[in-house]
Amino acid sequence: MSFGDPHNPYGSQQGQPGYGYPPQAPQQTPQGVPPQGYGYAQQQPPQAYPGYAGGGYPAGFPGAPAQMPGLMKTARVLLFVIGGFQLLGALLIIVIGALLAGSENSDVTGMLGGGAAVVGVVLLLFALAPVVLGVRLGKGATPVRVLTAVYGGLGVLGSLANVATVIAGSSSHDGAGSAGPVIAALVGAAIGLTVSGIIFGSMVTGSATAWFNRPRHWTP
Repeated sequence: MSFGDPHNPYGSQQGQPGYGYPPQAPQQTPQGVPPQGYGYAQQQPPQAYPGYAGGGYPAGFPGAPAQMPGLMKTARVLLFVIGGFQLLGALLIIVIGALLAGSENSDVTGMLGGGAAVVGVVLLLFALAPVVLGVRLGKGATPVRVLTAVYGGLGVLGSLANVATVIAGSSSHDGAGSAGPVIAALVGAAIGLTVSGIIFGSMVTGSATAWFNRPRHWTP
């Protein structure tokens, strides 16, 4: 069996396309795509992460609350109100203490004024707590929620203790003249209990859980 004359330029050559067939250009793959062929697994295009529009930073958070829940907004306002009153009270105590300390009446008055000024400074530091918590409710995460719940819970316990103290004091004083202060004390304790209960309750609801667990791509 003969394969033709190798010196014949018109003979058929192995590996070359036959006569009359146009040469085929090699297939080219697009840039950035690995070559596909026999032995290569088909690669799927990259998919975006759930909740992200096309990957990268999210354009929105599906399912996440768009704004702070209403009960939390109420608690935030109450925190600012509490902090404002406490700041005013602390500043008033500091001013009174400074005036007493600067008076020349007696040494006892000066000592009382200095003690009052120190107490005012301590109360001023404590008064900053509800203000900071109210500010951080908009951007904070779980630690802010825990601290706010603790603050509200302590307020509830303090209000209940005040109610018990008022009731115990009223039972030991009989007479119509003591009814007015007792009622006023009970009303004040009830208001404090209500405010603290709203602050505590706003942190343990399901809407609060969704708000503090919402996705975020920044450090709280």
